[in-house]
Amino acid sequence: GGRREGSPRHKPWSETGGPTPFEWVNLDTSLQWGAFRRIVNTLRERGDDVFVILGPFNEHMVAQDSLAPYRNLRDGVTAWLTDNKIPHLVPAVLPSPLYADDSHPLTDGYALLARNTLASDDFQNWLNLPTKTSSAGANSASAFRTSSLGAQKKLACLAASLNIGACRWQRAINMKAKIIVTPKKAVLDPQGKTIQGALEHMGYKGIGDVHVGKYLEIELPDSDKVAWHKQIDEACHKILSNPVIEDYRFEIE
Repeated sequence: GGRREGSPRHKPWSETGGPTPFEWVNLDTSLQWGAFRRIVNTLRERGDDVFVILGPFNEHMVAQDSLAPYRNLRDGVTAWLTDNKIPHLVPAVLPSPLYADDSHPLTDGYALLARNTLASDDFQNWLNLPTKTSSAGANSASAFRTSSLGAQKKLACLAASLNIGACRWQRAINMKAKIIVTPKKAVLDPQGKTIQGALEHMGYKGIGDVHVGKYLEIELPDSDKVAWHKQIDEACHKILSNPVIEDYRFEIE
């Protein structure tokens, strides 16, 4: 990636800027936070073992006036996780030189975060939870491996607001869902109109309507295409699109 060790961008955040004011979105109105909760609930309903890592956000980079509102948001997320009995960890803030920006550590920062997470009682207790079985398939004890740091679960993490990760068992990847979400034809698409006008201005004549949407790829961990088709369709309808103003289509390969 662009911040890999040895690249020009692999340097502490403080070399490129100073404390920054942040305009935080209230949890009650945050679309990202709402989507994250739905994802976590969906995973739990399927019988997956979920562990959430909250942060560590780079508080060194946050201007003093923005720090208290951020901590209120963090505490609100922690309260929701606790109330819903979701195993989680709120790691300590890393030393300032180990951050590349507001939410991404440098290589040594990720290594320290991994060591501290593995050593934490909360994570160790979650590692030792009895394996659950769900309709999507049994979680296998083979998901454990041995390293110099001890027994670990292989984890797949879903990123969300406040640098949150929701971690669940990772199985072999056999298929991929390719999803396209676009505005409904009856909905005004100002981005599409802007791009259409720019193309015509550059000499690309005869171009019809332009629709700006989003493209997603989701790796799927087993070969039951029929079952996954139903689940992806449900995820598109509930989480990945707004059915009031957007259409979606997908294929599974």
